[in-house]
Amino acid sequence: MTGSALGMAEGNSAAVVRSDRISESIARQIAKSRVEHNSTREQFSDLNPEGLAQPELFYSVSETGTYRPAAWVYPIETDGKEVGHIAVSARPDSPGVIRCSTGFAPQTQLQHNRTLQSEVGRLEDGVRFIYNNPMCFGVEVPTTNVAGAEAAENGKSTFVDLKHGFTAPISAVSKPESTIQTDRESTADRITLEEVKETSFSSLSTESISGVPNWDANLCGPDWVGCTPAASSMCIGYHENISSRDCDLMWELNDLMGTNSDGETVPTDFDDGIEDYDSSYSASNTVWERRSEIKNQIDSGNPCVISHWFNSSLDKSEIDDVEDLKGIAVGHSETAYEYEEGDDPVWNPTEPTLYVTTHDTYGDINEITLKSTTLLFLVQSIDP
Repeated sequence: MTGSALGMAEGNSAAVVRSDRISESIARQIAKSRVEHNSTREQFSDLNPEGLAQPELFYSVSETGTYRPAAWVYPIETDGKEVGHIAVSARPDSPGVIRCSTGFAPQTQLQHNRTLQSEVGRLEDGVRFIYNNPMCFGVEVPTTNVAGAEAAENGKSTFVDLKHGFTAPISAVSKPESTIQTDRESTADRITLEEVKETSFSSLSTESISGVPNWDANLCGPDWVGCTPAASSMCIGYHENISSRDCDLMWELNDLMGTNSDGETVPTDFDDGIEDYDSSYSASNTVWERRSEIKNQIDSGNPCVISHWFNSSLDKSEIDDVEDLKGIAVGHSETAYEYEEGDDPVWNPTEPTLYVTTHDTYGDINEITLKSTTLLFLVQSIDP
């Protein structure tokens, strides 16, 4: 099973609402333009804009159980070999790139997981891919097929993250209707193929830190050390000139941060863990003005950690300070070391789009798009 043959046919289920979406042809042109832009950078030089394979359509699910198109995800191939992927928004009210990566596309990860394939295959409607956030793409699975899904609800389907293996009831990754689709009538024609063809990606400003290590924490033993200790270790590795993967450092941070057996770390334990490791470091969490904090840290020569929450139902409107996050573990963390402010107002009319390049803790490189409207992420800083 490859390409769209793996995914659910668009008209195959009454549960999937036929709503407006950015068409595949428009999404492909957006993806091609961004890959062409990125292919001039060393870390993405293997990505060929002519290598976009057949995409899968990922859906968001609302609190009312309605599924709406959210993202087109394209594997990128060179000589028949997958060398990365790019995800493009399918939402007319929020066009643009979601992420570009040197890693396997999430649908390819499903192809590589025969056990999960068999579990997914029991859905009456076929495979339904679910988009959660720029670090989290998954698939819907019948709850009865998921062993150990502690939060699963009887009779409800379960979300399984295709990269990290997290599981949760599908309702836990649902988003309010207003964040999925807004003012459908007025946004349906906002982006046209002609506009996309005339739009190229260009930069207002860029900054990068060279020499930040890229370590695969999966190689640090049969147990998962945790993404926050792994991402933090690469920041420390840069400051301490550690070039080879340092699993001892990762496990030391795992212990000092109180990371649990599932590899989850609570933000309020991050800064204490870093400063307990070495009191000369000053660590902090930023929940407001986060895009500015990323720029400030990288401008100052400090790689930082970006974390997304796995549970989208977390209400950011109730977060005034990091202390409000006690007991709420992040879903995934990555090491940020480069940014580009995009001069592309068609994607983000009010403020420049921020494209942040990260090491994903598995040895791959991601470019994460952070718009002024991007919610539910945290910046964790380590100042020497």
